[in-house]
Amino acid sequence: SISTAEPGDKKERAAHLRSAANDKTGIVIDTAAVWVGKKFGEFLLSFKNDKGELVYVNKLRRMAETGTHTLAVDFGDIVGHSNVGAFIQQNFIRVETELRKVVESLVREQYREHNIPAPPTSANNYSPSSETEDQDDPQKSPEYWIAFHALSGVHKIRDLKTNLIGSLVSISGTVTRTSEVRPELLLASFNCADCHSRVSNLEQQFKFTEPIVCHNSTCANRARWQLDVEQSKFVDWQRVRVQENPSEIPSGSMPRSLDVILRNDIVEKAKPGDQCVFTGTLIVVPDAYTQAFDTGEPFIM
Repeated sequence: SISTAEPGDKKERAAHLRSAANDKTGIVIDTAAVWVGKKFGEFLLSFKNDKGELVYVNKLRRMAETGTHTLAVDFGDIVGHSNVGAFIQQNFIRVETELRKVVESLVREQYREHNIPAPPTSANNYSPSSETEDQDDPQKSPEYWIAFHALSGVHKIRDLKTNLIGSLVSISGTVTRTSEVRPELLLASFNCADCHSRVSNLEQQFKFTEPIVCHNSTCANRARWQLDVEQSKFVDWQRVRVQENPSEIPSGSMPRSLDVILRNDIVEKAKPGDQCVFTGTLIVVPDAYTQAFDTGEPFIM
């Protein structure tokens, strides 16, 4: 259940969750995340500023007109307008995909309403109209992203603890090192080496992730896969090393640092020496390079 739901929403939420749970495709659906996505879409379509302007409807239209793919959302707007703000902040890694689906669906509505030529449909698009649109080359279909900002608090690097893993947080720090921009595999398509069946749009879980088992019921392959690069989707990726600001280092302590991963439109925005506030989700992943070095196995970054 979602503890942040208002009493008046309970019947509507229960009906929506039952509908999602009745999916017959065999895919496991996070019904809470789907419900949050629905409420987030309602917020984007209804939020008005002091002048009575539909702030995010206008932003969505500009995204369609300019071909940009990132929607900037003031987190204070959603906290003051909707009851799902706390759930999004505490469970961001769980709901991010649903929120991005909503943004894509709403941007495509703007394409249709204003007769703007639309790009190919992304694998993530879930709007009913997507069934009639071309699922063209995945490399040409854009991914849509959300950039939350203006969270109520900014954490110091030293304050990051395990209770914040998976949540939406803002941190302050000084950039000390940046990597070159590289392509990152986002959604992968694999061909089974035994029966040649295709497994498409497999989301990568912070490492190179292959299918667990072939979808062909007569094939038991679990290990032999060939990546179909042409049918997979890549995004720009950059690693940034961030260190505590000098004013935040306790007397007699060594400065602490962590890596921040930048994707898509925000790569190449920060350079060494910049003091920045980063907003994103805190995750912990194995050091792939160290594992590969210790075991002698090849690794892909």
